[in-house]
Amino acid sequence: RKGCAVMWSNVLRPSVEDPRTVHAGLPPKVGMKFGVNCFFNDKPLKQWEDVDSDFGDQEGELSVAKPLASERWRTVDAHELVRSDEGADVDAAVLRAFTVCQDPKISVVPGFLTREECAALLGFAGPGEERPPLSPEVVRVIEARMALVAGLPVEHLDPLKVSRCDPGMTPDGQLLAQGQYCQRFGVKVVMVFLNDVAKGGELRFPRLGMQVLPREGCAAVWPVAPPPAESGGRQLGAVHQGRAPRDGTRFCAIGVFRESPVRVAAGTA
Repeated sequence: RKGCAVMWSNVLRPSVEDPRTVHAGLPPKVGMKFGVNCFFNDKPLKQWEDVDSDFGDQEGELSVAKPLASERWRTVDAHELVRSDEGADVDAAVLRAFTVCQDPKISVVPGFLTREECAALLGFAGPGEERPPLSPEVVRVIEARMALVAGLPVEHLDPLKVSRCDPGMTPDGQLLAQGQYCQRFGVKVVMVFLNDVAKGGELRFPRLGMQVLPREGCAAVWPVAPPPAESGGRQLGAVHQGRAPRDGTRFCAIGVFRESPVRVAAGTA
């Protein structure tokens, strides 16, 4: 009947089919039959949270323009943070962490890496046969600095990762985590931009309406809340999603800290 819906379960319990509900639709003897099928699974298949697609940010991409990015996002620029701090130099030797969100606490550290350190990690991001040797001392210094701003022992840090993102790619974040954000990103993340990006490439926190511009050497530090079962249902406000660049390539170094040590402390092996 037109407008009539039928609903049933295909399983007796998870992963156990119910043979009683095997069905077959009969073809009409006269005319045409139209219907809509909706299949629900026991695991999430879709990302319903609006992660704000890049499409439509440029004039003319949509027949009906969406609000300007400046109206949807609070943009954090490391250069502006430094200029507001009595005109201090981005490349100053003393690190300064700016708290850009109180709850959850998210910090931005301009000049976290020097230009030379960024260049060293950028070289490591190239093809394997073209990679110059990366000094273990450089890695040790960078990891120790990450541990300092994260407030956690370096023994809790996963091996340092360097990633690249080209236009049209899906950067790492909540989309690729597929519901396993905590498992993927531990308890705290330190993400460092290794180059400037003219268009796009921001680090976004969709649930907070905030984005950090990609500035060479700038780091963002944020906590990852425990799973709801361990946090009283608290939401993961600091869940992030990278944005692909419009032009060029964005490079990042990512440090993921775990709740427990993942390496042996120096000098104890």
